[in-house]
Amino acid sequence: MQVESLLTMEQNDKSDSSPYRVPLKPIDEASAHQSVASDDVTGSTPKVGDMTFAERWKTSRFWLVRATYHVGFSIWAVVIGIGAVIAWIIAMLFI
Repeated sequence: MQVESLLTMEQNDKSDSSPYRVPLKPIDEASAHQSVASDDVTGSTPKVGDMTFAERWKTSRFWLVRATYHVGFSIWAVVIGIGAVIAWIIAMLFI
């Protein structure tokens, strides 16, 4: 009992001069449950405004749009692959 009171007295007597230290607040049960409840997902289907252009093309219900996306993605992947090989060869020349 005395040890605990001595520790709290020492902590209270210290003045923290560090400008980088942030005082911690105790966490109570209500605030802990409130923050968890606010993180819940409201719906499983994303809204159209939340989806990117590529995601909308990838998941389109029209097969022509989906095929265009996959052809474009394949061409992009090949171009990026060729660029990576060229960059690797140039890097090997200057070692």
